[in-house]
Amino acid sequence: MKKDFTAIYCFVDDFIKNLENNLPTINSSKFKPGVSNYLSISEVLTILTGYYDSYCDCFKHYYKQVILHNYTEDFKLVSYEHFTKLIGRSMPYLAILLNHLLAECTGLSFVDATYNMFLGSVQKTV
Repeated sequence: MKKDFTAIYCFVDDFIKNLENNLPTINSSKFKPGVSNYLSISEVLTILTGYYDSYCDCFKHYYKQVILHNYTEDFKLVSYEHFTKLIGRSMPYLAILLNHLLAECTGLSFVDATYNMFLGSVQKTV
C-alpha cells in the first residue's frame, strides 16, 4: 500500500529551507568526489519519517521492499547502501526538526512501577 508523503514532504522541506536561510552555518553537505547525490535532505527525512509510520521492523527491508518498489516516481532513489550514507548527512537536520516538534513539558510524568519478574533470573557470567 502506497502512502502519500506529500504533506510530510512539504512540511519538512519548508522547515529545512527556513532553517538554511536563518542558519547558513549548519549546511554540512561536504561530499566526497565521485559520490553522486540525488536525494535532498528533505527527501531523506521524509523517507525516514515514513519508516516510523510503517509496518516494517527493519529499515533495510522497508527501504528495499517498500520505498524502492513503490516510490520510484516520487523520489530519485539511490541504492540502500548510498542512502545509509545520506542519513548521516541529514542527522543534524533531523535533530533540530525533532527538537522543534517536541511539545513543552507540562510537568506531568508517568513512571512504570511494574515489578520485573525476570530481573532476578538473569545471572552474570564472568
